[in-house]
Amino acid sequence: MDAVKLDGGPAFPVDYYLREGLRQTDGMTLRDYFAARMAAQIVGALLSGNAVLDRAASEKIAANAYGLADDLLKERAK
Repeated sequence: MDAVKLDGGPAFPVDYYLREGLRQTDGMTLRDYFAARMAAQIVGALLSGNAVLDRAASEKIAANAYGLADDLLKERAK
């Protein structure tokens, strides 16, 4: 499976050509973008309820955010 299938490819691609004629695309992956948005939503919801976030909670949030991002990419591929 290629990288585009695994991570959705670049979220905000910027193509440019290197001196050697090779094309390169920079930018965060769509998976990372989705995960960042999910994590922001989760943290916002928790903090609005006065939750205290420790290291263990942060790790769970990150894992859940990437799990949700993976689910979004699977749905997107249908």
